[in-house]
Amino acid sequence: MKNIFALAAAAACMATVGAGTAEVARFGFEECAGAYAEDAKSGLVAELTPSAKWASGAFGGALATGAEGAGAHVAGLGQLDGADACTVFLRFRKEGAGSGRYPNLLTSSDWTGKGGMMLFSDGGRSLRVRLRASGKGPEVGWTAFNDIPEGKWCSVAFVFRRPDITVYANGKPVAKGKWDHPFTAGGAVKLGGWSSESFGGFIDDFCVWRGALGADEIASLSGDSRYDEIEGYQDDGTGGIRKTVLLGQGGTPFATLDGDAATLVFDSLGSISSLREKATGRELVSNATAFVAATLDDGRLATARRIERRGDGRFAFLFGRAGEAVISVAPFKGGWTFAVESCTLKGVKTFGFCRVQPVCRKWRGSFVNAWSDERSVVCVRSCDIKGEPRCGETLRVDVEAQFPPVGRKALLAAGPREGFREQLKAMTVAAGVPRSDAGGAWSMESDVARWSYVFASIANGDVDCWIDFVKRAGFSNLHFSSSWTDCLGHCPVNRRAFPDGLDGMKACAERVHAAGLHAGMHTLTACINPRDPWITPICREDLVADATYTLAAPLEEGATEMLVNEKPIDRHVTVFTYSSNGNVFRIGNELIQYTGIRKDSAPYAFTGLKRGAFGTRKGGTYPAGTRADYLHQRYIAFYPQPDSALAEELASRLAEVYNTCNLDEFYFDGSEGMGTRYGIDSMRHRIFAKLKPNNGHSPSIEASCQGANNWWFQTRM
Repeated sequence: MKNIFALAAAAACMATVGAGTAEVARFGFEECAGAYAEDAKSGLVAELTPSAKWASGAFGGALATGAEGAGAHVAGLGQLDGADACTVFLRFRKEGAGSGRYPNLLTSSDWTGKGGMMLFSDGGRSLRVRLRASGKGPEVGWTAFNDIPEGKWCSVAFVFRRPDITVYANGKPVAKGKWDHPFTAGGAVKLGGWSSESFGGFIDDFCVWRGALGADEIASLSGDSRYDEIEGYQDDGTGGIRKTVLLGQGGTPFATLDGDAATLVFDSLGSISSLREKATGRELVSNATAFVAATLDDGRLATARRIERRGDGRFAFLFGRAGEAVISVAPFKGGWTFAVESCTLKGVKTFGFCRVQPVCRKWRGSFVNAWSDERSVVCVRSCDIKGEPRCGETLRVDVEAQFPPVGRKALLAAGPREGFREQLKAMTVAAGVPRSDAGGAWSMESDVARWSYVFASIANGDVDCWIDFVKRAGFSNLHFSSSWTDCLGHCPVNRRAFPDGLDGMKACAERVHAAGLHAGMHTLTACINPRDPWITPICREDLVADATYTLAAPLEEGATEMLVNEKPIDRHVTVFTYSSNGNVFRIGNELIQYTGIRKDSAPYAFTGLKRGAFGTRKGGTYPAGTRADYLHQRYIAFYPQPDSALAEELASRLAEVYNTCNLDEFYFDGSEGMGTRYGIDSMRHRIFAKLKPNNGHSPSIEASCQGANNWWFQTRM
């Protein structure tokens, strides 16, 4: 609401800053185009959901909700957390019942997990302010409206000054109560609904302060009686009548990319406003979505709001004063490759690009990273494992802060479902990734993918009984279970299974092939057993750690406690079991176990120490300030750091066994043990790249966990 907002709200803000009140957010929703509203002062962004629209009228602009799922998400309100005083103000107009049982005006996104705040509406009739201290409560509510007026602009506010809270309706106090807890925003908030439920009407002027505004300031924000008369029609100031109209999220067409199967249009706001199938003419997007967006370190969402050409096939996506990202585009048969050439954004936690919200959303496949229905498919993938394909509210590729956005590439393909596999094949070739004629885009037509198999635990080289069983049972593949090795890491061949070692395992695989069957191997991917020479007696230093500490005091060889400067993280346990996080530290080349933790107050300590654990060589006295790594453990194993020399050595050893035995199938079991998405992808890609295409086909690949970056070569789930 332009006038109220520009005058009353600004005056109130200026009047209270000196009194210790800090403005956190102020949204006027005047954009009336695009998928985002912006608070120019704080830099916070409200991201519209696909079904939300804009309203334009004599009041200026507003957010139009009511359709199922309509609303806007606001992140970055974390500075409210822990506050002993805050103020929240929101203006709204009810236009119908909305959708769902609880068409709230505002809901903290993680209400059940973290608690937060609600402007709660039961069936669109009443309106209550609800606060929740945490996911487990306590929870209290106060009524603002017993019956929300329809067709009239109203306002609701609450002012919290611990332990007192006052609720306002249309600028007047209507309820008071007690709330003796620090305030929490509960993460991001959704304006206009709760989950898929949506308030029916318009939302305007969402304002948040850290600090308590006075009653006169709330009354000023609420406005005077002139605004009670603003309905669907209003004198435009010249004697004419201006009607409230609803507007979509798109800007004006800016650039067109003509592809083999579809035509893509960027609008002037830097969004994909059209993605139209050539064969059918079907429009595959209904709401423009910012093609580039970033989550910043402070929780704010930054979105590209404008686009410029920077030569042939290059576009700059502009974030205002925050910076820009330059992205080039190159076609392939069935789609386009988008490459980030430069990025000047600072403090980026997650950089997302190639963002699109298709209308074909009956099936959402996170493995191939595509949305589809009976008629069409839209797929977005990453060219390398430093980008992560995502399949949430948008299809996109995300780049986490540990990797630079520059150099990352995303691929987009869209078209009719019939024949779409050919587009996926072209996408695979264009990506330049590890590929397989038995996996990814080729898996559905591969005979290799149809092989059934039996886990075989060989004893004393007696493979013939297993061959007989597999043939009589009608299976295709004899799969050497993980007992082929007796120590993960260097993976020496278990001589109880194959008395002649690797030569004996190779001879057994040859007998399997001679019988007209196929042979495979099973492994716990990247696991290194504590008995392995990489661990004992001289432990390698390039192992994955879940946390790193520094010694607060010297650690002598006979000490029973290890004092550290940093507070222990919650992952610590005091046992070393198959599925636990483990209780092992590495200092230098020595492993140290503990059986107790003291973390309530400094000095923090790990107690009940066992030096030289797993037979590692003790390192004597370690001085204060020495680094201590809490090692990542799962499945009675440690893990190599991604991209380390140890990871390369481990991958080479597994590939040596596979290639020497001329095997057909490799099972990446336990790869989730690496602990991170990049760790899993890195290890699997590294190993796969070393496996030879034996016996006229690529390796058949199966795994215990998926991950979109492994779809390229995985044969089956």
